[in-house]
Amino acid sequence: MKKLLVLLLLAAGTSTAHAGNVNVDLGIRIGNPYPPPVVVAPAPVVVAQPPLFLAPPGYGFYVAVGVPFDMFWVQGTYYSYHNRQWYRSPYYQGPWYKVAPRHLPPGLARRRHRDLVRIRDAEYLRYRKAPHRYHGQHYRPAPGPYRGQHDRGRSEPGRHHPGSRGDHGRRGR
Repeated sequence: MKKLLVLLLLAAGTSTAHAGNVNVDLGIRIGNPYPPPVVVAPAPVVVAQPPLFLAPPGYGFYVAVGVPFDMFWVQGTYYSYHNRQWYRSPYYQGPWYKVAPRHLPPGLARRRHRDLVRIRDAEYLRYRKAPHRYHGQHYRPAPGPYRGQHDRGRSEPGRHHPGSRGDHGRRGR
């Protein structure tokens, strides 16, 4: 009987020791109860040569052709669409920064992405049929790696009047 009493006391002491290690934590959060999402940056855009940009008439933007991703040029800023997210950059090779759709230029913001792709493909088809007779405006940025500066003043069509000659466009006569 004494052995049974000793065993019961030992068992009770052991369970008390384990019960003493139990913690209760009650936290109250104010605001967003979830941690901010982890954002994975898009793969860097690597372009061997400066892309050719064509300006579909009446849309207010240029579209890049011959590159494996969607890129647009509007008034000195490059825009790219990747994984349902818009990005902008001062140079065609980046660095790229996220931009909310409400902050896109009107020519891009008014249209769905698939419509922009359709517009680009139609203009590229016009160009490819007869590049030497293409009368739309076009633009090719100056080559070279990004050095922390805009490529303004180097083949920028916004600084020239329509009909001027050069790498940035000409109009039919």
